[in-house]
Amino acid sequence: MEYLDYFDAQHRLLGQEEKVVVHKKALWHHTFHCWIFTSKGEVIFQLRAKNIVANPNVLDISSAGHIQAGEDPLTGGLRELNEELGLDVGPDDLIKLGIFQHASDFSYPDGSPNQNREFCYTYLLKSDKPLDQYHLQQEELGGIYAVQLSDLFKIFSQEVEQIQISGLGFLDSGELKPEIKTVSLKDFNSEFLPEHYIKIGIMIERALEGKKYFGI
Repeated sequence: MEYLDYFDAQHRLLGQEEKVVVHKKALWHHTFHCWIFTSKGEVIFQLRAKNIVANPNVLDISSAGHIQAGEDPLTGGLRELNEELGLDVGPDDLIKLGIFQHASDFSYPDGSPNQNREFCYTYLLKSDKPLDQYHLQQEELGGIYAVQLSDLFKIFSQEVEQIQISGLGFLDSGELKPEIKTVSLKDFNSEFLPEHYIKIGIMIERALEGKKYFGI
């Protein structure tokens, strides 16, 4: 069983509980979000696996996950980067944006509630590693794709209805196949408002310009 630390809304530690209980009771807990971008102005999105229970088969944060009970958020985040994407990076490689307080409610296919209350420790990571050199956790991911930063702004501001993205997707055989896809807003994780994606894009733009002072 996986246990998480849980908190009140003012981020005061209250105790530890099973992950499933944390989500059923809408308890605040720690997660890690890392947005990877390239020097060419691309944002890396993972495609969530089609068989996972929560938000299957949608484009999502480059790497994200829960921080285990008693685990330092940054240590847990570096673990997630390694588990999901096979990336071995250190704390100094990350740009800290801050803690994003996020709430969303939905139901699993069986009707059971998922009441998500997260303190998201949010970071940027600049990497020009080719997509075919990432080592994807196939149980969690269905692929990995690059989105041009300019296209990210266009689709989340609803300037356009569709954009093209390129990357690698898993076949049923387990092989990764290069592909170009046309996607719309419904293909992205709808737990986050379009404004959140735009805010992330602005921070990436600042990083590419060599500017300081980041926030979320």
